[in-house]
Amino acid sequence: MKIEIFEIGKVRREDRGKSLDELRKEEAIVEIYPEFKDGLLNIESMEHLWIIWYAHLGRRDVLRAHKYGRIEEPLCGVFRLRGPYRPNPIMISLVKLLGVEKGRFLRVKGLDAYDDTPVLDVKPYNRSLDDPRFIP
Repeated sequence: MKIEIFEIGKVRREDRGKSLDELRKEEAIVEIYPEFKDGLLNIESMEHLWIIWYAHLGRRDVLRAHKYGRIEEPLCGVFRLRGPYRPNPIMISLVKLLGVEKGRFLRVKGLDAYDDTPVLDVKPYNRSLDDPRFIP
């Protein structure tokens, strides 16, 4: 089976020398390409969004890693970890939407992706669907 996925935008931010934990605390811009701008209609009514992004700097040949990349932490399978090293480095980040600029630039906080990271999708956070306390 062939699966085709393409980027709909890029992460824009200053990130030189910062850890992903530090980046989560700072604002970032998710630039949505002009041809996908219409998909953002009324998105400003959302408080939180899921940003689905591609960890283009991550290795794809790793199946086990140390938690947090620290050797003193236990070795785990990558499907137990949230790191970028995995067969399909598709990542998700729950972000707070701070604003929408020029109809296609999402100003967000909580994104743990570096500058120039490809964005694959944007989805609304829905408490009744996404909060584990509401799983039947």
